[in-house]
Amino acid sequence: MDLRLHLMVRIVLTSVLCLAGAALAVLWQTDRALREKSEIAAENVGRLVELHLIERNIGFLRTSPASNFAEVLDASQRAGQCIRYLSPSGELMESSCHGWEPSNSAVPAWFSTLFATVFGADREVTRAVQFRGRPRGAVVVSPDMQHEAAEAWRRIGPMVGLSATTMLGLCVLCYFVIGRALRPARDILNGLDRLASGDLDARLPTVQLIELGRISSGVNALAAHLQLNVAAREALTHKLVRVQEEERRSLAHELHDEFGQCLAALNAMTAVVVETASAQCPELVPQGKRIDDVVRRMMEVLKSMLLRLRPPGIDELGLVECLKALVSGWSGGSGGRLRFDLEITGEVGALPEPINVSIYRIVQECLTNVSKHAEADRVAIKVQRIVHGNGAARGDQIDIIVEDDGKIAGEAFAAAPGIGLIGMRERIAALGGELTLKPRPDKGLRVRALIPVPHTA
Repeated sequence: MDLRLHLMVRIVLTSVLCLAGAALAVLWQTDRALREKSEIAAENVGRLVELHLIERNIGFLRTSPASNFAEVLDASQRAGQCIRYLSPSGELMESSCHGWEPSNSAVPAWFSTLFATVFGADREVTRAVQFRGRPRGAVVVSPDMQHEAAEAWRRIGPMVGLSATTMLGLCVLCYFVIGRALRPARDILNGLDRLASGDLDARLPTVQLIELGRISSGVNALAAHLQLNVAAREALTHKLVRVQEEERRSLAHELHDEFGQCLAALNAMTAVVVETASAQCPELVPQGKRIDDVVRRMMEVLKSMLLRLRPPGIDELGLVECLKALVSGWSGGSGGRLRFDLEITGEVGALPEPINVSIYRIVQECLTNVSKHAEADRVAIKVQRIVHGNGAARGDQIDIIVEDDGKIAGEAFAAAPGIGLIGMRERIAALGGELTLKPRPDKGLRVRALIPVPHTA
């Protein structure tokens, strides 16, 4: 929920609760006042009846109190009251009801029902009449609930209307005031969205509100610290990748120059031994041929290791020829089971060495994954250079897309030899690029890597 709307809901609920509390307090006071009037009326009528009994006893009056009941009520009964005089046995002696005009007070039906439900219980007031310590009946005052509700509405109606109007005006005013006060929050949210999208150069605005200002300064400090850490990580990853490639190149050279030469010499010596043994000791010829087979097997293993350690001829032949040779090798190794389609567009022949090596490694890792895990029938490799802008504003990218029609293995890259998925991400991140993996609409996996090209390349 929007913060302004959330605050407005709280303000409205609080206002409604306060208004309801004030209304209930006024209704309670009104109910107490109406009950006191009934009690006063019962007390006054009871005393007047007792006074008539005293006057009748001493001879001032010759009639019973019941016969002068109307005169007794003239000064005590109010509109909306029914007053009854009961004998000691409970028999009705006299009664009088003072009506009222409902048209003079338009009371909503819901309010009458609510008032009767909440305050309608035990509204009759009974006052015992005694003379010389003996009960002589009782005076019962019964108020009319419609009249009572009208009296309560007369007191509370204007207050509710004025309070509701005032509350509505204050809510509208608070809505605009809160919106203006929270305007910096929208700027903060926009800055957070930029940070969440990866723009670590974004900073939150400085605001005057203490709470929002602390949030802004804290997030800015975290963003600056994260930016430094990311830059340091990218620099370290770039250095590790460079050192790794240098070590691979050095190891490839040593294996080729040292171990490869030794195997070549051993192969030549084995041929001499086999030729000599065929003339002087024929029974050693089979053993010599076995040694020759082992040496050839070792040379094949060495050749495979050199291919993984260092792309053959990437320094001399260039990236395009190396990619063609890589795809051709995988195609031949699959025995025709896999169909490979390679498409290279744009100027990709004069790229810096780290980018060349990274492109080769990414394609190599993807082909390894497809061959070992995807069970695909077709693989499409597309490498193109995308040109953005002109002149000093030019910013090119190398777009690498590898698609297959096989199965998607969740841990394919993690389980594959070589750099794997984590290594691919780190290698691309070191170059300032990004890597995405998405399932294809029909079947298979789509791997896409975008690598920025320096302006001088």
